[in-house]
Amino acid sequence: MAQREIAPQREYETLKDFVDGQNNFYVYFREDQWAQRVYRCRPHFLRFQEANPEIEEELTALTAPAIGSRFVNWDILPYEKLWEAYKIMSKLVYVDDPYVMREGQPDAWFLCR
Repeated sequence: MAQREIAPQREYETLKDFVDGQNNFYVYFREDQWAQRVYRCRPHFLRFQEANPEIEEELTALTAPAIGSRFVNWDILPYEKLWEAYKIMSKLVYVDDPYVMREGQPDAWFLCR
């Protein structure tokens, strides 16, 4: 089987860079209907979830207390663990996945690694 091409993305060098620019990565670990429809159904998340079920379950549990009905408590998000998950998941985004490439270029809104 041929190896799939990982989508080119910006990479975060430090945890601080990730926290400052993570673009709501925590939403992958919400369990509400909106997150299910918009984030958790994407191919790269499903690959991550299948390959790393323990990490996904842990982050979903750790992220839940930070998510209120209207506001996110940014101070208690598990950023270190989210960054580790991000480094894994970002390698599971392929150029042939839906919505990854736009007019031959990586979608800057969708991708950052």
